[in-house]
Amino acid sequence: MLSKITYFNQKRPLFYLLPSFLCIIFFKSTTIDTLLRTCGNEIYLCPHTHENKFLITSLPIDDHFLHVNSAIVKKNILYLQGQPITTTPMEVKDIFDIRKEGRTEEAYRAICQIYAHHHGPHTNLCMFWCSSDMFKKSAKTHDVEAMRQMLGNMVKIYPEIKDEKGEAARSIARAAVAMDKEVKDFNLIYFMPWFDKLTDEDWKPYTVNNHQVPSLGQQVVNHLMKDIQTRDIDYINKVTDLFRQAMQKAPGYKLNLRHLAQLHIILGQSDKALQTYKRLLRRYKDAYLFAELASIVNDETQKMALFCQAILHQTQEKFAAKYHLELGLLLKKHGMKSRAVYEFTCCAGIRKRHGLPITPFLDRQLNELREIIPVSQSEEQALYLRSKAVVEALIMN
Repeated sequence: MLSKITYFNQKRPLFYLLPSFLCIIFFKSTTIDTLLRTCGNEIYLCPHTHENKFLITSLPIDDHFLHVNSAIVKKNILYLQGQPITTTPMEVKDIFDIRKEGRTEEAYRAICQIYAHHHGPHTNLCMFWCSSDMFKKSAKTHDVEAMRQMLGNMVKIYPEIKDEKGEAARSIARAAVAMDKEVKDFNLIYFMPWFDKLTDEDWKPYTVNNHQVPSLGQQVVNHLMKDIQTRDIDYINKVTDLFRQAMQKAPGYKLNLRHLAQLHIILGQSDKALQTYKRLLRRYKDAYLFAELASIVNDETQKMALFCQAILHQTQEKFAAKYHLELGLLLKKHGMKSRAVYEFTCCAGIRKRHGLPITPFLDRQLNELREIIPVSQSEEQALYLRSKAVVEALIMN
């Protein structure tokens, strides 16, 4: 138990020189000047700023004894020369001091003992921020269960604290985004009440290691809008206001424009989606943008050209497999079977290299064209290069 202690009933100086793996303990009058430490189960007596008062930062578990010459600890009572030293619970302000020193776990253990019996405003606030600290510590080691527990603490305690500056809501929002990175299908929408409390400061980009990072508000929107095309209308309605706010703050931001185009598609506004993708591709050359535009254009020559560009601009090979497959299907449809076989073979090769199975659909395509000799790599590369002019004409129109 973390306790503040006051030493009583020692009238004469006492000096112990402990074994080398222990520290020196020194008593004079009514003051303990230095540190008592043992290995394994530990007890520390650390000098505090107030006379005759010290902090015990760790104690053995119940029913364990600590014998240091004539010093004995049992059930959180310290006995020296047979005289008990009375203890009183550590105050919340002491725990805040421990927290500021970076002693995260000690502070959390201490406040948990107080919070179990008392829910005053300072106790609640300390419990919230110690949980926040523990969340960050757990996130560094990707300890998902500990992260989940600490985030649960923060959500539970939030109604019990004052958050006039929105700092606690900001902490919960950051934690929720961190959980979404770690947990597949995390219920991020549950945290909308805290996202709605984000302040203007939370919508300002910031710099980390000389790299500009999207604002917290923008990060939240990026996560909420992820896979938006697979969401139901109830979900879309819940996130629309926050997305609208993101568009107002950063109308030219790439992911905002991409999500806007996806929303246009969901709402059946293909022409608006087409124009948004064209705007994006005038500035950015990401493979997925070419592929997403290919999914909404009607002209199949343009579709083929867009998939060619997606293949050329995909820097991670494993993500190019689906583009080779789509291009192969279009080529096969238009009678260019030798080129189609090349693309299907590329798709199969990529999947094998990355430990992915050959799907029944892909296997069927290869079997249907097994008698066809594929074009050479240089011939197919020439097709990719010719596609650039077709795509340029499309996006500049």
